[in-house]
Amino acid sequence: MAEKIKSMNVDILVDLAGHSANSGLSLFAYRVAPVQISGLGWMETTGFSAVDYLITDEYLDPTGNTYITERPLYLKSQFCYKCHRDVVASSGAPCIKNGYITFATFNRISKFTSEILELWRRIMYLVPNSFLLLKCDILSSKSNMQMVRKRLANAGLDNKRIILESPSLDYLERYLDVDIALDTYPYTGGGTTFDALYMGFPVVSLYGERRSSRFGLSILTNAGVGELAVPTPKEYVERAVALASDWDLLDVLHKNLRTMLENSPAMDAEGYVREIEGKYKEILSAVHNHDVFD
Repeated sequence: MAEKIKSMNVDILVDLAGHSANSGLSLFAYRVAPVQISGLGWMETTGFSAVDYLITDEYLDPTGNTYITERPLYLKSQFCYKCHRDVVASSGAPCIKNGYITFATFNRISKFTSEILELWRRIMYLVPNSFLLLKCDILSSKSNMQMVRKRLANAGLDNKRIILESPSLDYLERYLDVDIALDTYPYTGGGTTFDALYMGFPVVSLYGERRSSRFGLSILTNAGVGELAVPTPKEYVERAVALASDWDLLDVLHKNLRTMLENSPAMDAEGYVREIEGKYKEILSAVHNHDVFD
């Protein structure tokens, strides 16, 4: 495969899977292209010297960050989102008709650390009569549901206020019954955060120094609600509780978040392509001048 790619005289080769299963990242060791780039489908730096650039943005990898091993290739937004089907937008915060707050996360259970469960416990304690909806693949069996309920109970969460659901075709429509999304940490949501914003409900996210914990920061900032991303666990709890206490603000967000996201760099597909094309041209120009890897 490496020889075949070399024979094609590719100028730039972009990896979209990083170290995930069955990826082609190992081909980069053979220097199959003059410029080799990673991005989009992997949450962290590759740590691989054969990867020259990492597609990113200033929120994921602030200038001066020495953590990544690649050169940062900065875009306005690393991500470009498009909803996979037409679905009606939120007409307002559900709490106004329900009389209570519904929190939710549709992230994978594997992202549920003890730390984040403790923060959710505090939030639920400080927002009486609220509910937490968890919806993901692993909840497709009764035994898995029982296992998850046991873990939640051990973390101090009241299972009477927990709603567990398996995947369904109305995945996006289910967001219309939710007031606030609670992001996971330290591995934050990506597609789930975009889906939530597109469906009109706010996401509260905790970020750290590692780029895998900063996806929420990038997405929310580009959508114009960067104040929902916070750097400390204390602020995470406070932001969620404050938002749950302001139903008027929730209603405004539910009615406007889709438009805000649609008008952001993260949904400007044409602008995204033009920007990344420009970056590629700059890199190739540097290669031709023999100074790209000096």
